[in-house]
Amino acid sequence: WSGRPAAAEIKAVVTAAAEAGDDVVADMFARLPPGAAALCDSAKAVPTEPMLRRQLVDELGWWTTAAFVPPGSGLLGEVVGRVMGKFYVSGAASYKSAGMD
Repeated sequence: WSGRPAAAEIKAVVTAAAEAGDDVVADMFARLPPGAAALCDSAKAVPTEPMLRRQLVDELGWWTTAAFVPPGSGLLGEVVGRVMGKFYVSGAASYKSAGMD
């Protein structure tokens, strides 16, 4: 896994936009949720595209099960969701078979 903080890149984009007189970038950063810019400034790495793909493939089973669980159905609904999720075929399987995981 790789990745790195994006603070330097964000600062460069904001500076270049300010020098060009582009208010759109400054407005966009002003509208970010609280803590979003701080996340990019943190020492934690910003995920790369392969990292995000891997995370999606890893979590797809959970999301598929959750999609098949009827609302308010309790334990029986959870079982139905898991069973139905096993029968669901997604495009993410092709990532695993192609070695992209």
